[in-house]
Amino acid sequence: MVKGPSLSRRPPRVVGPIEKDGVRYEQVMDMPDIENRTGWLRATHISSGETLWNKQVYRYDIDSRMERDVQEFYFRSMSFDPTGKSILIENERGERYSVDPVSGESTVLD
Repeated sequence: MVKGPSLSRRPPRVVGPIEKDGVRYEQVMDMPDIENRTGWLRATHISSGETLWNKQVYRYDIDSRMERDVQEFYFRSMSFDPTGKSILIENERGERYSVDPVSGESTVLD
């Protein structure tokens, strides 16, 4: 079972998937078996359900002395840029990223 954030923090804004050219792009709320579990984006071929890639858009450091869930932060928004050639993501800290929809590689915008 995939878990989302715990009740120790405010629930993140719901950021629904976006679709283009037969591919769905969606935030992965809790990437299993990985230290930095948030900041992940998944691309899935809509008709086959095949995962094309999982990429971490941004990383953060975990302080082991604090509860993990209060340190995690999620997408605030996700959309295609006006040209449709990049996915624009803003996280809860206000950091903005551009993601290549083919490779999943991200670039910091700010």
